[in-house]
Amino acid sequence: MITTNYFNEILLNPIYHFQLLGNLESKHKRTLVIQKFMNNLEHNSLLEELIEGGFTIREADAWKLLENFLPKPFYLFFSATYTTEIALLNEFKDLAVFVEKNPLVNFFLTNTNEDFLFSWNELDYLIAAGTAEPWLRNKAIELSKTGWKDMDGFYWDENGVKKR
Repeated sequence: MITTNYFNEILLNPIYHFQLLGNLESKHKRTLVIQKFMNNLEHNSLLEELIEGGFTIREADAWKLLENFLPKPFYLFFSATYTTEIALLNEFKDLAVFVEKNPLVNFFLTNTNEDFLFSWNELDYLIAAGTAEPWLRNKAIELSKTGWKDMDGFYWDENGVKKR
């Protein structure tokens, strides 16, 4: 079972190279993101319908696509049910190490300007909002042109329309 103690151990583990924000800064950043993308509602893991202007794909290890999008640095955070801490990451490889060792942990990512939000969950849903939404939509269109379909059997045509 994933508990608050589990998250506290993760965040303090030196193998992840996390820089934790202070309590006040974490609370401020979380509030900004929740207001902007989550309709002021905290969720354990987001569904496309719960994210303002969201776009979703379902693909095993879809989070790996983010290596080509995420700016440096970026922020990693989790449901406040488990911890209100927010970690600053400077390299994608730090996220990769974290996810590989904790594949059942839902997480959120944003940048220093809070102009995008990614949510990933253990069911392999990758949800993007803000400036990340058109990027993920274009990635899905690009992948669909090669015959790819997500795990739910969906693909996207050249106009970004979801089809099965």
